[in-house]
Amino acid sequence: MVVIFVKISQPPIIITIKQLMQNNNAETPPSYETAIAELESIVNQMESEKLSLEQSLAAYKRGAELLKICQQSLAAAEQQIQIVSEENKLTDYSQD
Repeated sequence: MVVIFVKISQPPIIITIKQLMQNNNAETPPSYETAIAELESIVNQMESEKLSLEQSLAAYKRGAELLKICQQSLAAAEQQIQIVSEENKLTDYSQD
């Protein structure tokens, strides 16, 4: 049995609605860690119930974009993972 642990440690990032709107226009997608931190910030802001309907909609749209970025990053990383098997042979990861 092979077990792989991934720990992502990132200090919390506080994102304002104005920054959310500016980030929508960014050309380079954020790193996985930055996207997760921003997504967590969006969730916290939406759960606070202090956003207007327009702000909530903008936050939801940005959250959907960030989710897609995270999914793509994880899929790319999964394709690159190689595992040392019990026989000490390097093999590609597969979900089978």
